[in-house]
Parts: sequence; structure tokens; C-alpha cells
Amino acid sequence: MLKKRLWGIMTLITGVMLVFSFAACDTGGGDGGEIPPEQLPEAQRWDKWVDPKSTATLDYSVDPDDGVCTITVRGTPEEHNEIDGWYAYKAAARYRYTAKANTRYTYVFEAWTESDMRVLHLQYYWDDDDQLSLGFDIPLTSARKTYIRTGQVIPKNKAGRLDFQCADQLGTFYVKIISITENTGVPKTITITGIPEKTVHAVLRVSDDDLYDDGAVAVSHWGIISGNSVLFNLNEPSTGDLWFGSGYYYLIIDYLSEDKDEWGPWYFYTNGTGTRQKYNITSATSTIPFNKFTYFFDLEE
Repeated sequence: MLKKRLWGIMTLITGVMLVFSFAACDTGGGDGGEIPPEQLPEAQRWDKWVDPKSTATLDYSVDPDDGVCTITVRGTPEEHNEIDGWYAYKAAARYRYTAKANTRYTYVFEAWTESDMRVLHLQYYWDDDDQLSLGFDIPLTSARKTYIRTGQVIPKNKAGRLDFQCADQLGTFYVKIISITENTGVPKTITITGIPEKTVHAVLRVSDDDLYDDGAVAVSHWGIISGNSVLFNLNEPSTGDLWFGSGYYYLIIDYLSEDKDEWGPWYFYTNGTGTRQKYNITSATSTIPFNKFTYFFDLEE
């Protein structure tokens, strides 16, 4: 079963570029008044918007002690697909922040569900005039996790919002905003050295999760191996744009040998311990020896 799921990972990486779909619609709500959102109490930075014609309803509450926002969607879920339309936006819990022009932000938050899985549609910027929507799709489980996402450059000054668009799935989930900070970093690259087998191309996956197929925050397709090393230029999975993120992530690499026409084997970053670990991506270029990775079937669980 584990191996089957890993085949799903590489199928996703090599065959599909995810398209994150956010509705071309401003969910209203004004600009937060004259007081900057950052000066408001945490609970006052949250609000909600529901399309009056939506079949879904939304309730939310913010814990005054720990700042966790509980979001519950009831009613009948809206469609959210290519055939019927992208209607998750019709019910959204919203968190206000100030978005400055020509600035890139890193969003750090915890999120999890009451039960089951759901895809969280997070829109961090919307502009009516340009019909520009920027955001991420993030798979959630009932495990409480910290997510780090770095967005694209915000083109205009405006009071922004994180819109957690959720009309497409019923149930309860939780969000705790940890920080929204300006990102002045540079695009990230990772070099793997000392690859022992003569190979042609390789793929690197940077992920929140050590197994799930859809947890990638950055990928590098078709890194060319030369002299037993490979340079990965990291890109956003959805757009192919350069990735400016940083933080602790799982790393998974795969490569294609010259003498076979299939991907594999899979190697996970373990820092040489045999147990999957997260790697801290901080500098523009990281160099990691191949012996810091462990073959999938040799992992210690």
C-alpha cells in the first residue's frame, strides 16, 4: 500500500501540474476601516462572507485564549470542479491583513479538521479591476499541522484578506494564524551530491508530509544529473514560478537510470539516520550529500 501511494507521488509530479482554482469573485467586506488589521484583537480580524444564494452555510468562532478559529460548514455543498464550476468561494471565513504593493508574504498557520480530509482553498489576494486571484490549495487531515506558504508578489496596496473558501465540503475545521510576514528572500535551489548510480534525470519534492501525494509545496522537474550531482531549481507546483519559501520540509528524490525506462527508487531525507526528517531550507542554495537520504525500503519506521 505504501509503495502504491508513492507511485501516486511520482505520477503527480511527472504527469500533472496542479491548477489551484479560486473563484473570480470579491467576497466583499471592505478594507477593515481606518485601524490597520494588525492592530486589532485577533478575534476582530476574523469575519465571514456567504453568498446569499449559496446552498452552504458557515459559522465560525474564535477562541479568545489560543486564537484558534473554528469553522463549520453546513447545508448542501457547492460544486467545485471544471465541469460544474468553481464555487467553493461562496462561503468563506476571512482573516484580514495589510497587503503592500510589490511585496511577497510568507503565511504561517496551523490547520486541521475535526475528522476526515478536506482541501482548504486559501486565497490571499484578490483584485476586482485586474480579475487577479492568488492562492493555494492545501490538503488537511485531522492531524494538527503547521503550514508555511510563500505567495507571489502582491501587485497593489490594499487591505488584504486570507479567504478560507470552503463551500464545497461540509464539516468542521480549525485554523490558527501564527504569522504573516514580508518575504525578502531569493529563489531556492538544492544540490544533491554523491549520487552513486549513473543516471540521467531526477525529481525533487519538497513537502509538508512525508507520504501524501498532494502535500508538495515546491517541486523541481527533470533535474539533469552531471558528475554524480544534480541541481534542483525549486518551483511552485501550481504555476511553475520560482519558489521563495523557507522552513522545515520533507525532501523526497527520485531518479531515472540510463538502463531502465521507469522511475525509482525513492529516497527520503533522513540526515543519515534512516528515519524521515524535515530539512530546514534557509539559504538560497542548499547542498546535501546523497548519503543523507535513505532508500524507501530501508527506512526505519
